[in-house]
Amino acid sequence: METYMFYNYLKWKKESKNDTFNKFLKFPLLSKIAIILMITSGLLSFIMLFFSEIISFIFIIIELALGVINFIHSEKMHIDNSPQKFQNFKNYCKELRIWLESFEFLQEEQISIMQKRINNIVAEAKAKSKSRKESAEKWLQILIIPIILAVANSIINSQTDLNDIISNIVSLLIIFLCIYSIAISFVSVFSFFDNWQISKYEKFSNDLQSVLDIEFYCNSKNHQK
Repeated sequence: METYMFYNYLKWKKESKNDTFNKFLKFPLLSKIAIILMITSGLLSFIMLFFSEIISFIFIIIELALGVINFIHSEKMHIDNSPQKFQNFKNYCKELRIWLESFEFLQEEQISIMQKRINNIVAEAKAKSKSRKESAEKWLQILIIPIILAVANSIINSQTDLNDIISNIVSLLIIFLCIYSIAISFVSVFSFFDNWQISKYEKFSNDLQSVLDIEFYCNSKNHQK
């Protein structure tokens, strides 16, 4: 049940233009320009690292400066617009409650049970993602370390010059370190997709909690007054 509700929630978010991309489009022009320039500077700093370290360093400085400017502007914008943002948040919770009611989630207890089930999915997904990552790293170490030792032992036995032995072993370590780093990067990519899906479940859980807080708890307090 909770899985069907989750995908219906994503569909509702997309149709109501409350997804991340549409939220970005609603940012002020200055914020959007600063974010785009910051991302562009980051990419250019990485690309220029292969051509000129000085130019790459300049782009890193630009990226950091844009990050600071964007942070200060965003903080000021959040403070200035906080009353309207809270009202928008309340309206969003009301719309989400109406959407939940269309699936016959009418009572506070029903929504609370749904949230707990979503939280269980998040906890299980995090545990599985962590286990897969640790298992992959363990197998990489089991496979790579014996190979390094075997090749290093072969180098030591086949050469007599100490400088050549040290140089070849250092080169060997660098090569295998690069291979290990690339392999770990692939593992991290798969973990990223896991975490991306988990974050969407967490967002659903947070939204359900917001409905409970605003539409049930706060409104009931207001009615009592």
